[in-house]
Amino acid sequence: MSIRDLKDNNNIEISSPKSMLAMHRTGVTQKEILYVPESAFQNKHPDQLIAKTLYTQHVNLRQKAINILKQEYNAIISEGITEEERLVFPSISKQLVKKTTELDGKYLKYADNLGPRRGEIKQIVKKDQQLWTQKREQIEKEEQQYVNEWKTKLTEQEQQTQQIVKAKQTEMLSASQTLKQTTEQQIKEHQQKHEQRVKESLFPPTLVSDYLAKTTQLREERFEEKYKQIKEKSNKASEQIQKSKSFKDEQENEYVKKWSEYADEVQEYMKRAEETKQKRYENLISELKAKDEAAAQTKIKATQLKIQQETQKKEETTKRLAMIEQKTIEAKEQQQKERTVQIKQKLEQIKQVQTQQQKVNTEQTIELKQLAEERIKKVQEATKLKQQKDEADKIKWLENEMKLRERQMEAILKKRQEDWLMKQKAIRLGRLQ
Repeated sequence: MSIRDLKDNNNIEISSPKSMLAMHRTGVTQKEILYVPESAFQNKHPDQLIAKTLYTQHVNLRQKAINILKQEYNAIISEGITEEERLVFPSISKQLVKKTTELDGKYLKYADNLGPRRGEIKQIVKKDQQLWTQKREQIEKEEQQYVNEWKTKLTEQEQQTQQIVKAKQTEMLSASQTLKQTTEQQIKEHQQKHEQRVKESLFPPTLVSDYLAKTTQLREERFEEKYKQIKEKSNKASEQIQKSKSFKDEQENEYVKKWSEYADEVQEYMKRAEETKQKRYENLISELKAKDEAAAQTKIKATQLKIQQETQKKEETTKRLAMIEQKTIEAKEQQQKERTVQIKQKLEQIKQVQTQQQKVNTEQTIELKQLAEERIKKVQEATKLKQQKDEADKIKWLENEMKLRERQMEAILKKRQEDWLMKQKAIRLGRLQ
């Protein structure tokens, strides 16, 4: 096959003598004429931009080599060849031997008797190919280093973004912990104040008998049990408030209903306690009256004066007891009213705290989301700018490499042409280097 059969997407092994002579004159090898498809570059290089640039570079270099070969081939046909070149390629017809030589016949005979020349020519071509492969390996190593550096940069950027996100998470956790601590402290202070008020509000059982003291103790114990239950419920409520950042309105309403129901239960319990106390006191008075009447019947005959005095004393005591009862009832009613007001105030305070916490949490989450989105946008813009810069740098580098490779190709071709001319001169002089 000759050079005339070469096309854009065609791979042919050149075997005609004229085309082989043109290749030896120009220094172009068979590998430089081979066509490599674009898919091979895409498989070798995952980056499409690099693959396209390398493919275009390959096509341009191949076309240059083909054009040089065709020009030389046309020159061989038009201008002819020398006798020395026909000695190297004897299959070419004698009609093309148009160029005269300055050598005598004895030198031509001497050149005819020389050893094989094509083997030496192949060795020279192999050396050029080795240099070209070394250069290609260097270029591939540089490209791989560039890709690795780019990957390391991307990994560093990802690590930085992850560190920023972790720092924000830790800040959020610390803020939530501080809120928990502050709420717990407020609840403890409120409980202490409530205990002090309860202790101050308890009526001292000095004026009433031991029975009233026992009843007050029982009432205090029951109240303490109820207070513990309230404390447990309040702790549970505080835990629920701490756990749920976005607390819904329906849950708030349920929470308020529970506290209102609990307040109603406390009021009912206090009323029942007062009723039982009054019943027991009336029973006690009835028992005392019965005892007094029995004693009076036995002692009427002995001492009427004593009975009158006792009756007067009893009337005074009853009056005093009635006054005491009225005072105790009024004090208890006032205490109940104050407690109901305090419970309502506590519920309102809890509602306010919950709303404030919800507002703070929502504002903090919105601010953090905005900051994170802004930082992500900045990082994305920076990465896009870097990618654009890197792509421009890649294109510039590839253009420079294409120019360098073209210059190297031209230099190699010039060297090969000079070697070919030197070889022809050696043939003329009867020597081969």
